[in-house]
Amino acid sequence: MLKQEIINKAGFLFYNDYWDKYFCKFSGDQIKEAFKVIFHFHKTFEVLESNDLAVEMVVVTIIDNIKRDAQKRVRQTIANKQNGKLGGRPTKQRPLVHDCE
Repeated sequence: MLKQEIINKAGFLFYNDYWDKYFCKFSGDQIKEAFKVIFHFHKTFEVLESNDLAVEMVVVTIIDNIKRDAQKRVRQTIANKQNGKLGGRPTKQRPLVHDCE
């Protein structure tokens, strides 16, 4: 289920702090390789190997985040379905309006 959630999703979250933590320290070739591995994973759920240990460490961290975010979506979808079976959100009670005239 997780695999299909990731592959079928049009995109994934790419956090701003990835730049400060990782990519600003990488060379252009390292950035290119990391993006290649990450996007390949998102499309196929397969992790390409890297000969660069730094790239591999960053990619594993980002892929773990992608998986964690997908698991949250799956859990939320299941909860929403259960709530829908119970009738969904209850309607709000409107306060009684008293006519002062």
